[in-house]
Amino acid sequence: MKYIIYIGSTVKLMTETELADMLIENQQNNRISNITGMLIYAEGTFMQVLEGNEEDVKNACRKMERNTRHKNIIKLAEDHLSKPNFSTWSMAFLASNRAVVEKLEGYINPESSSFLNTDSTHAAIVLLKNFAKNNRVSYAL
Repeated sequence: MKYIIYIGSTVKLMTETELADMLIENQQNNRISNITGMLIYAEGTFMQVLEGNEEDVKNACRKMERNTRHKNIIKLAEDHLSKPNFSTWSMAFLASNRAVVEKLEGYINPESSSFLNTDSTHAAIVLLKNFAKNNRVSYAL
């Protein structure tokens, strides 16, 4: 199993509706490819972890790099892992209308007490926690 961690920017600030649509699209595509991981979005910047079969992860990365919604993509880490850090693919962002967004499969509220609530020191978890904290995604370590 392989993982890749990216950080990048969106070409414009995304609305809550655009983020919800992206969540649904990515959830469907990643389920088909057996990819797990997480994407955190904050004010035009995102960090994403993808985990899965090496070829599937590489294909997903190539697709993301061609996506016209993204720019300035930087690979932070890439390696193999014995077991996934994430059981599904999910996405976290602050939402003004939480009642609607929280019903979407794969959405995780970064203000939830269960958000990345693990003692794991894996690079993916550490980087996501720090990204959320430093981008004021209302998350306390």
